[in-house]
Amino acid sequence: MDETGFGVGTTQSTRIIVDSTQKSNWKVTAGKQEWITAFECVNAAGKALSPMVIFKAQNTNSAWIPKDTPQSWQFSTSTNGWAQIVMD
Repeated sequence: MDETGFGVGTTQSTRIIVDSTQKSNWKVTAGKQEWITAFECVNAAGKALSPMVIFKAQNTNSAWIPKDTPQSWQFSTSTNGWAQIVMD
């Protein structure tokens, strides 16, 4: 399992990380930067759990999730965008 933080918004350099099956044309847009947390989990046999993304918010906004995101991906929120013992 790995926990990674990502900056969303204006940054010095940009990398877009998506599932290899995603074929969208991703674009970077200017704006206020926020941080999100992503969890990925793969075992020694190569089996992977679906990713989980945590946004800094009270509620998840469907506009934040690309339309072609796999249904198995999980999205949640927390008050600071970080993982917590109890999720909001």
